[in-house]
Amino acid sequence: MIIRQSIDSDFNDINKILEECFDNAKKVDNYKDDDHIELVCFYDNKVVGYLVITKVLDILDKKIFLLVDKVCVLEQYRRLKIASRLMDEVEKIALSLNAKYIQLTSNNKRVGAIQLYKNKKYEIVDTNLFRRYL
Repeated sequence: MIIRQSIDSDFNDINKILEECFDNAKKVDNYKDDDHIELVCFYDNKVVGYLVITKVLDILDKKIFLLVDKVCVLEQYRRLKIASRLMDEVEKIALSLNAKYIQLTSNNKRVGAIQLYKNKKYEIVDTNLFRRYL
């Protein structure tokens, strides 16, 4: 099992993962800039886990925090601690960037994911998420 940043050849596998894990998932391409990091888990000669990190500036104290999104693992590879290893890598990146904190959201239906985040010492700080699609 290898956790690493995504490369161009990963994106067919990444899109399969996103389609399986999220309703109405749109295709993604290799999107590289200074504010985003895409991590994958490479296992059995393919990408089986994925997440994306966005660096965000907390305007009040001028420190960055990391926003983690699209945490997903192919169903047949769940219970192998892949998401846990991905989240461990997020924490290493946060520490290396001197980030103030790591933030993420999860749907209440994703019981396993919520348990993982609690096991990793994430705290529920707010229960309302509002979004307006344009």
